[in-house]
Amino acid sequence: MMPPPFKKDKTMYAPVKEIMTDLLKYNLSSDEALLVLCITREDIRLLTSEWCLSDEDITCVMQRLDVTYDQGADVSMIRRITEELMDDRRALRDVSVPASALCHAPVTDC
Repeated sequence: MMPPPFKKDKTMYAPVKEIMTDLLKYNLSSDEALLVLCITREDIRLLTSEWCLSDEDITCVMQRLDVTYDQGADVSMIRRITEELMDDRRALRDVSVPASALCHAPVTDC
């Protein structure tokens, strides 16, 4: 007899204890094959090392990965989400300055 299909009734971005407790709710035999994808904060840090992500950034990547997980997940998704996050951060830093404001700025040597 086949076990009931796994239904995602809540987030899979959760502490290990919570995820394991949820998995134990299913009536699986000890020889049942099970595929589990685990992505840790350190995995994300290694896969995105060129961006030097903060802990807050890594949490954001994990949360975004959880939201998009229903579509399937792989390493490229982690990188895509991180690129989107960095684009969002760059957009927040972009500032427009009117040309007239630049004309009156004093020139200083650095």
